[in-house]
Order: sequence, then structure tokens, then C-alpha cells
Amino acid sequence: MTVQPPEPEAAAVRRLVEQAREVLDAHPYPGGGACGGCLAGWSRLVPSPCEQARWAASVLRHYDQSPDDPSETR
Repeated sequence: MTVQPPEPEAAAVRRLVEQAREVLDAHPYPGGGACGGCLAGWSRLVPSPCEQARWAASVLRHYDQSPDDPSETR
């Protein structure tokens, strides 16, 4: 059984999922050990996946109802 949230809450969840996808796109997992998004955006050398990418992947795991989960390919 799937529980549908009320419409205003559903809109907020859709916005959250959109933002999570954007964050995940901006902080790709290059496989080289450092996050390219953090390095390009903030000149920060941080391990990949960075905290932003982990947050975005977590949001998508919990809230994204689409059949293809982008966090699975990262």
C-alpha cells in the first residue's frame, strides 16, 4: 500500500527531489577520490562522495518514486 501525502506536502517533496537531483549532478562521483563539484565550486578538496552527494542520494532513496533511481548509477 502506498500512502499519498496531501498535495502541498507532495509538491514540497517533488521540489526536494528536484533539488537533490541537481546537487547529485553538481557533485559527481568521478572515482578519483575527490569530489569534482566541491573542488570546482568551493576549491575544497574533499573525499567523494562528499556530504552534499550523500545527502542527495539519501533524499532520492527515501523520496524519489521514479522507476530509475539516479543514485544507483553514481
